[in-house]
This record gives sequence, C-alpha cells and structure tokens, in this order.
Amino acid sequence: MSLENVQPGDTLIRTGGYMGRRSLVTVDRTTKTQIVTGSGDKFRKLDGWLVGGELHAPNVTIPKAGEVEEVHLLARRLRLVRYITQACRPPQLRKMPIDTLEKLKEILEN
Repeated sequence: MSLENVQPGDTLIRTGGYMGRRSLVTVDRTTKTQIVTGSGDKFRKLDGWLVGGELHAPNVTIPKAGEVEEVHLLARRLRLVRYITQACRPPQLRKMPIDTLEKLKEILEN
C-alpha cells in the first residue's frame, strides 16, 4: 500500500513489534520517500515499513473507517486491565472492605 499522499498532521495506525500492538501516530513531516512521526520514527512511503527495521519491525497504515475509534478502545481496555491488575494484588486485596470484596467477587463470577 502506498502512502504517497500522507501529509504532516495526518493520523496513521502504527502496528508494532512482536505482539502487533496498534497505536495512533501523527505525521510530523514527510520527505520524498519517508514519513517521519512525532516520535522520530521513519517509515517508507512505498510500503509503510520502518526504515532500517528488522524482523517484527513496526509499520504504519492509513486508518480505515472506524479503526481510530477501535484503537482508542483497545488502549483504554489495556489501561483498565493494567490498573485492575495492580489494584487486585494480595496486599491491596487484604486492605479492601469486605463489601468491596463481595462486589468484586460478584462481578468476576458474571
């Protein structure tokens, strides 16, 4: 897929690394052959792959309809999972009131 028409300020989907996690990146500037994102990563306009990338290197694509919202929801979900995982460790659970623990149990059983 060609990214020739990408302009500074455009939002792209960055699919990165081994796990293929997706995130949003903003185009900072472009050259004749490359796209430079706000983080300084450089991607080829020809195919969207990271310049100098190796196996499992990230790439960028133009978002399809609804894909930006999907990435936002995924990021929100990951933040919530991380928060709950931290909050529900044994030391934190021992400090919670019994009614809170019962509500948590009820939620987890459903």
